[in-house]
Amino acid sequence: MFSNNPEDELYRVTFSQVGANQGSYVLSNTSAINNIFEYVEPIGGVPQGNFDPVVQLVAPNKLQIAVLRGNYTP
Repeated sequence: MFSNNPEDELYRVTFSQVGANQGSYVLSNTSAINNIFEYVEPIGGVPQGNFDPVVQLVAPNKLQIAVLRGNYTP
């Protein structure tokens, strides 16, 4: 959310690091309040950035199910 123009509509976007030449944005400035990302045009169809406005979800790698049967006699 950064602009010098007060007429601009601003949105809060979360960026994730996706790897070198895998994204369309680079981190152009880091401040105490927030980071500023800048769009970088692809060259020859190859992305030049390492950030994208995505939230990566981690898939579960293990599923555990337990069944407990028992009796209770007071």
